[in-house]
Amino acid sequence: MTKHPELQSGKLSATFTYKNAQKLWEEVTARLRQIPGAVKEWNKWRKTWQDMRSATKAKNTSIKKHAQGTGGGPASSQVLTEIDQNILTLIGPTVVEGHNSTQESNVQFVSNLIIKLNIRLKKILISFLFLLIYLHVAFMC
Repeated sequence: MTKHPELQSGKLSATFTYKNAQKLWEEVTARLRQIPGAVKEWNKWRKTWQDMRSATKAKNTSIKKHAQGTGGGPASSQVLTEIDQNILTLIGPTVVEGHNSTQESNVQFVSNLIIKLNIRLKKILISFLFLLIYLHVAFMC
């Protein structure tokens, strides 16, 4: 995995094709079959890697989110194992945390604004109708 970062990311390109990835996963599978444990085909090992990578990222995010919380509760029961730490090191901080230099967008989509305006307009109309009813009743009596 360290020799082929494109394999661990799973991203294909013009220079790293599906056939390249399959060949490398078959090499990984051959090595894994030399040690005791589960026996799987290359595509199952690839899925195992994807699942482990995803679970480790989620676990790391959960631990960080808990640590940044307001406090007052018990400490997080989740702990990164040595395997988790190795996976995080392998995939790199950008994959886990994103780009630190990237600014968040302040763009609001027009559809969200329209929905908010419609809700506000409905509230104003309802208030106006209640006012008209009140005035009508007040002047009729």
